[in-house]
Amino acid sequence: MHTPNIMRIMRRAASVMIAAVMLVAPCVSAVADETGVPLDAAHFPDEEFRTLLKEYDFDGDDVFSQEELYQIDTIVSFEDNIKSVQGIEYFPVLRDLNIRRNQISSIDVSHNPKLEYLIIGGNQLTSLDVSHNPALKMLNASRNQLTSIDLSQNTALKELHLSNNQLASLDLTHNTKLKEIYARNNALTELDLALLPALEYVYLSNNQLTSVGLGSNSALIDIELDGNRLTSVDVSGLTAMDYLNLNNNLLTSLDVSKNAALTWLDTEGNQLTSVEVSHNEKLLELFAKKNRLLWLSDFANPEQEHDIDLAEQLYGPVAGTTLNLTKTAPGIDVTRISNVQGGTLDGDALTATNPDGLVTYDYQFNGKADPLHAQMQFDMQPLPDDSDDPDDPDQSDTPDDPDQADKPGGDTQPSDPASAGKPSEPSKPANGSNVSGIRWQMARTDSSILMIAAIAVALLTAGTAVFAGL
Repeated sequence: MHTPNIMRIMRRAASVMIAAVMLVAPCVSAVADETGVPLDAAHFPDEEFRTLLKEYDFDGDDVFSQEELYQIDTIVSFEDNIKSVQGIEYFPVLRDLNIRRNQISSIDVSHNPKLEYLIIGGNQLTSLDVSHNPALKMLNASRNQLTSIDLSQNTALKELHLSNNQLASLDLTHNTKLKEIYARNNALTELDLALLPALEYVYLSNNQLTSVGLGSNSALIDIELDGNRLTSVDVSGLTAMDYLNLNNNLLTSLDVSKNAALTWLDTEGNQLTSVEVSHNEKLLELFAKKNRLLWLSDFANPEQEHDIDLAEQLYGPVAGTTLNLTKTAPGIDVTRISNVQGGTLDGDALTATNPDGLVTYDYQFNGKADPLHAQMQFDMQPLPDDSDDPDDPDQSDTPDDPDQADKPGGDTQPSDPASAGKPSEPSKPANGSNVSGIRWQMARTDSSILMIAAIAVALLTAGTAVFAGL
């Protein structure tokens, strides 16, 4: 074999080895060597984190051996003032990382592919990457400063806690195994949960939701949607739903007739004119205060003791003085109305008679139960009729008093003594009246001329006096 050939082969082998080293180099920092990983500042920069990890150094030699690194599958810290968990990448079989209520502003768990439980709530995170954690079953990142999060790679996720962040959107379409969602106090405007068949608990209070898709999730038990901007919500497919909280939204109607398992319903602070619960045999608690209720159905189980709050109802403002109840609130039974105050009831027409326009009545439901106390506020303004038609030729702009014709201000005597001698301001014309408008402009012109003339006379008089003095 010739020497040049040997040299050529050696150079080629060296090139291959260098290339291999370059490929492996990025992973070296996340892999311990055969002697283990020293428990020092070079590998674990945060002092509080090093102090915590001493509990996991089983032989106390300040070095994590290979054997120790592969034994540690759980790390727990609670309020230990940890600012960084750099070094977490050295634990390849870590399954459970619980470091809540610390001062962590960033975290890299991309080298922990076996991670199933990540609890990092109550820190200072502005971003979180869990795209390299496909085994993740539970994520708790509540009480941080997250504005977005990508969960598309976490298809094993079953429990999600993201409350008290700044999330404006959330895509859960890939998380079909989800059972529990906690995302209270964010800025979500819409959310689609229709394709999550395993979902049981949904807590989305105090967002900005205008729509939420619930679909036919037959496993759903508890739903909290209070403190949002919902004008409607469809719960007809939620046959197992036991608890529904919709208080402080913008609902004008609600259908719970298909929710036979419902025991607890809160609709406080909406714009409902009625609540129909005659199909909900298991319903025990109903909170519907601060709505616009005009009637309430009997309960399906009237003999059962119920916890009911229907206080502070106010419907209005109602234009005019009369309200047709059956048109306004379909389903109402006017024969159940009694104790009308501030007005009269004639058939289905409720008419206000008090000057303040407030009318109240009691609406009986459930037989012996305390009645619903309904209130309506009428504005007491006359409604337009044919006599007020501006196209009617009899409706002229001519003043009723002929002596007032062409007088710009009616009575020209000033009420203020200090204004004596000053021309009065002419009254403005009615809207849409060209004749009156012209008359008003002429009056303003006449008044201006009179004022200019008065000023001129005053100046002339003053000038004469000055010359006389000379």
